[in-house]
Amino acid sequence: MTTAPDLRAAGAPSATDANALRRLPSRLVRFSRRQPLGAFSGVVLVVLVLSAALAEVIVPYDPIRNNVGPSLEGPNGTHFFGTDHFGRDVFSRIVHGARTSLYVGIGANVLGVLSATLLGAISGYLGGKFDYFVQRFVDVAHAIPPLIFLLGVLLVLGPRTEYVILALGLRTGLSLSRIVRGSVIDIKGEDFVEAARSFGASDARILTFHVLPNIFALIIVLVSTTIGGLIVAEAALSFLGFGVPPPTPSWGGMLSVDGRIYMLAAPWLLIAPAFALTLVVFATNMFGDALRDELDPRLRSA
Repeated sequence: MTTAPDLRAAGAPSATDANALRRLPSRLVRFSRRQPLGAFSGVVLVVLVLSAALAEVIVPYDPIRNNVGPSLEGPNGTHFFGTDHFGRDVFSRIVHGARTSLYVGIGANVLGVLSATLLGAISGYLGGKFDYFVQRFVDVAHAIPPLIFLLGVLLVLGPRTEYVILALGLRTGLSLSRIVRGSVIDIKGEDFVEAARSFGASDARILTFHVLPNIFALIIVLVSTTIGGLIVAEAALSFLGFGVPPPTPSWGGMLSVDGRIYMLAAPWLLIAPAFALTLVVFATNMFGDALRDELDPRLRSA
């Protein structure tokens, strides 16, 4: 008896996909009811991303143009967050600084989570000597304080935005690889993995199609919970002069150059980037915690 061929066009949405799309609004409503603070934080993050993406449309002035207003003018109807000592509009620099922070934070986050998934999954699945040497390498990396590690990488490579992303991504990947490794070790002993192996599936196929899909929720949680710390790390590096080079607006650079020097004479130069940084980190942490509670069945049943 032959099976009728599947004549559905390649790439056409399946009934399962359509049902998932129809259920999306109700799932969002349930998430908002169960996690109101997480939902609010998600809205804040969406507004932040849209503001960063549409910065040229939103801001009234070029963020690096001097003398768009009087020097060190306080907040008013023309310059919402005042001006700095070069007469640059602080509101414009805050919005463009959000783009810088998101670019570095998301870039380092993606690099770190991908490298952690690759290193942790292979190390945990293969085990043996390979796992031993990888874990000893991670131990050595963890023995170096994070700030010293980041400054060392940037001293060698130079203070460029791409190198900041690379340094933060490498450090994040090494830190998260052990979490991924532990989950893979737990999953590789499950019955469905043994069944796939008994049917002759290769290690690469088992790892790709059976193990990694079962840690997808963990990966999503890692992405959402680490981005806030990476944004703070970028701001700290910029504050120390090793982050995003000027004249590119950066919240950490604004805190270092403007806020620190003119803290008493022009406190808005300190308050504006500090508030923006605090709001973003709070929103990312709250949204990450809410997402973790939703995706982790152990926490949901607790």
